[in-house]
Amino acid sequence: MEDVIHNFQSGHFLAESSSLYSEDTDAGGGDMPAEVYDKVFKEDEFSVHMSECSGRESCRSSASNDSTQTGEKFKLIAQLIKGEKSFMCNECNYTCTTTSRLKEHIRSHTGEKPYKCSECVYSCAAKRDLKIHMRTHSGEKPFKCSECDYSCTKSSTLKVHVRTHSGEKPYKCNMCDYSAAKSSTLKVHMRTHSGEKPYKCKQCDYSCTKSSSFKVHMQTHSCVKPF
Repeated sequence: MEDVIHNFQSGHFLAESSSLYSEDTDAGGGDMPAEVYDKVFKEDEFSVHMSECSGRESCRSSASNDSTQTGEKFKLIAQLIKGEKSFMCNECNYTCTTTSRLKEHIRSHTGEKPYKCSECVYSCAAKRDLKIHMRTHSGEKPFKCSECDYSCTKSSTLKVHVRTHSGEKPYKCNMCDYSAAKSSTLKVHMRTHSGEKPYKCKQCDYSCTKSSSFKVHMQTHSCVKPF
């Protein structure tokens, strides 16, 4: 535990935390053990760390040279862990923990997509999304299931997959007893209550609730047999 605290307080954790809160997830409410959180944020973390870090000269030197920046990083990570959302969008009710997140969000209003794929026409608003996309070209699938041989490009995809083993269905319908493993599946289900059929055929009056059903229908207008 002391090594974990040392790594966190000395800044060795900062690189890991930046990827933890930047790729394929919303910032806030992390996996920091409670005892580490108490140690870091309920004491004078910087002075405590430095007093316990004798003999680790590289850590002592780098910390003393940039204590202000380190303090700001501690403050940021504290916000992430506690889920504080101090930055607000002027266009909608979106809030977030960092200015960089807010900047990315604002692009959803402006349509700006500055990150371009060098292999295809894909572009996106967030650097982390481009990193994930590039795995479709490289074939890299770093997220691996511990229960089977499944692997994928995104941590959120793995999280959903793991529910096929656990049986967890956290998304509940408020109109009936239906539940789902994915929010998108629940969204489709809710259309059975609302009557919404967003997929509409331009060649006839057919409409439906699911894109998969729509694709099958469109084959009836082509030479391709659906089955």
